[in-house]
Formats: sequence, structure tokens, C-alpha cells
Amino acid sequence: TNTPLQALALMNETGFFESARKLGERMLTEGGENAEDQIGFAFRKVLTRAPQPEALALLHGSYQRYKTEYASDPKLAREVLTVGETEADESLDRIQLAAATSVANDQFTLEEASVRE
Repeated sequence: TNTPLQALALMNETGFFESARKLGERMLTEGGENAEDQIGFAFRKVLTRAPQPEALALLHGSYQRYKTEYASDPKLAREVLTVGETEADESLDRIQLAAATSVANDQFTLEEASVRE
């Protein structure tokens, strides 16, 4: 199992967070037309399996909460999108990309993604 310290590193380390942003960009450009398809796309990329309906519903709820949070605080969304060395894709909606980044980051921290047996 992972430790709380390991989970914090996965959630906050620049390289992991920048990777989450890149996956968020792929969610929006390759993942499908709606948020559920995009979240399922990321889930399959991270965990190499399709999400169960319960997991998809939880992640979709998180995406909606992130989207609401970033819409009410665009400065926070900008901060999320400037982590790391690479530039965020300017053609994508900033709020949606910040929310997708956060959901991708959540998926990276799942024990199934970070612990191999």
C-alpha cells in the first residue's frame, strides 16, 4: 500500500502534476465529446481497464466540482495550468482543462495506479 507521504508526493510533485495536465489535454482532444467519455478515456490510459459505473460516477462528480471551483476562481485555474515546464494547450478551454487535469491527477493517486504487485 502507499503511505500518506507517498500520496502527497503523487498529488503535488511538479512532474506528476504536469503529467496530469498533459493527460487532461488528451482527455479533451482525444477522449470523446462529453465529460464521461473523457474521464473513461483517462481511466483506461492510467489503469488499463474500463471503469466500473460507480467509479465513473465518482470521477464525474469530482470533475463537476472542480469545474465549478475553477469557474468561480479563474486565477486558481491559471495556477493549475502553469505547473511544470511545458505550456498548456492554449486552444483548450481553461476551466475544462484545469478540471480535467485535477481528475487525471486524482486517477494517478489511486492505489491501483501507484502500487504494482
